[in-house]
Amino acid sequence: MLLSTDLESSEILIEPSYVKVYDVAVGRAGELITKQGYLLRITNKTPQVAAYEISFFSCQEMYKDSFWGYEDIPNADWFIYKSTEIFVLPNNEGYLKNHYIKIPKDNKYYGKRWHAVIRVRQKTRQTGIFNVEWLLPLLIETEQRKAR
Repeated sequence: MLLSTDLESSEILIEPSYVKVYDVAVGRAGELITKQGYLLRITNKTPQVAAYEISFFSCQEMYKDSFWGYEDIPNADWFIYKSTEIFVLPNNEGYLKNHYIKIPKDNKYYGKRWHAVIRVRQKTRQTGIFNVEWLLPLLIETEQRKAR
């Protein structure tokens, strides 16, 4: 496994090296988006179209420890996405958008700090070729419960 910070000299660059989203809604779907307006940016420095598979996991599913101050996300099935693939044109950038999370409406989910994992797996055109994948931390902070 490679971390995105290790990829600057390779043919692929994934930014940022971790994702942090704030004020995520409880009880309704909220887009996973950074201040830059996307979840991830993938730069393809090759002369071919590059295809990637995107998936989300809990830390436990990926045998990872949670970051300090964060708990493992209770349920990775809360992630919603229209497509699990992204295609990036040669010598171009692709932006991962339209990925959501729907946290159930429950008072216990307000004000939480969760850690999940985004897996970006390079898809190959041929069988038997080594696939590269990146595991990126996704830090989620849910909205605070509003006083009544």
